Amino acid sequence: STKVKGRFLTHPELMAAHKKEYEEHVTKKKATEEKRRQKDHRSEEMVARIRCDGVSKTFELPLSSYKRKDELRTIARALGLAEDGKMTVISLTASIRAHLTENELILQKDPRFSGLFSNK
Repeated sequence: STKVKGRFLTHPELMAAHKKEYEEHVTKKKATEEKRRQKDHRSEEMVARIRCDGVSKTFELPLSSYKRKDELRTIARALGLAEDGKMTVISLTASIRAHLTENELILQKDPRFSGLFSNK
């Protein structure tokens, strides 16, 4: 077997086109990475808010008025239910509703949770 030394010759216009495509690729990759970092930061802020509200927030509206996933995660956390970011809105609502039903007498007397029972 013999090694053949060779080199590729590229037309200057093709080199310029390749360089332009490569620069666009690098720019797009940087933009994607920045978007991912921003999303991670927003996610961290949301988790921190859920933790804080789970300890201190008073829920004045009925459960049916809470539609957003972060609101339902806050309620679940406040009730001491297992919750993670992977649960759906439907499963969170069902879990919370079941817990409220099981502990209705106790939670209706708690001023933090009594609002959840109106129009339950």
